[in-house]
Amino acid sequence: MTSKPHGILLIDKELEWTSHDVVAKLRGILGTKTIGHTGTLDPLASGLLVILVGEYTRLSNYVLAQEKTYETEVTFGRSTTTDDAEGEIVKMVEMPALNEKALKESLELFNGTISQRPPAYSAISVGGEKLYKKARRGEEVDVPLRQVHVSEISLLEMTAETCRLRIRCSKGTYIRSIARDLGEAMGGAAFCSALRRTAVGEFSVSEALKIGSTAEAHRASLLTGLSAKVGLPPIQLQKQEAMDLSHGKKIGCRADVQIKPGELALAFYGDEIWAIVAEHQGEIIVKRGFGKQV
Repeated sequence: MTSKPHGILLIDKELEWTSHDVVAKLRGILGTKTIGHTGTLDPLASGLLVILVGEYTRLSNYVLAQEKTYETEVTFGRSTTTDDAEGEIVKMVEMPALNEKALKESLELFNGTISQRPPAYSAISVGGEKLYKKARRGEEVDVPLRQVHVSEISLLEMTAETCRLRIRCSKGTYIRSIARDLGEAMGGAAFCSALRRTAVGEFSVSEALKIGSTAEAHRASLLTGLSAKVGLPPIQLQKQEAMDLSHGKKIGCRADVQIKPGELALAFYGDEIWAIVAEHQGEIIVKRGFGKQV
């Protein structure tokens, strides 16, 4: 009998697949129901999906919190209902050919912490219902602004009416909204005409697997132990420390194991994830265990 798989799987999602489609396919390929993705990609977007399998699903919140990197194409002169190529055109504006200097100046408006209005067609809930459901009924919705952080927005290439950008941003940032607002900043209109996620934290799409590979290839590609770089600093436990944490006991902070107050860390025993831990009054305590025993 094949053991149940555990780990992190990097998938390069193709166009037209939903994130749910990928997870459903992988449930069959890997033979497990304990699996989930860490950040939806729309069918019109391709690129990196970080899939958590088995006990690694407990790391979901920490992967979700990491920065994402995208490459996107923005088309100027038109806006759409969805702020991407899937929606109906709602406005057409005569705009001059793109000027590199003016474009780069406008891009600076989106650097750092910004207030952003998510698209009307999005999965955000307002009044207990997803916005896209309200939008499909033709309801006018006052979409609340949200604060997001853009740590990089750079111009990769441009034509007379399109540009390709690289954007590194915080959780919850809508690239479609940046495209729409960039069009307005340039005195016209724009929409996101292509989108690809290239990185999540330290994970890169260059390391990802296509969904059509064999079950053996998927299992062999699972990242486990110290390869599971989820944004938490790793600490290595000694045998007695691992035993104590397994029984809910606190352990002392060794000179070579330091966790800053208020920060979390990923504790390992050997190459196995043992627990998510935190510093508390000079000691290390378990915030979430993985049910391991020495």
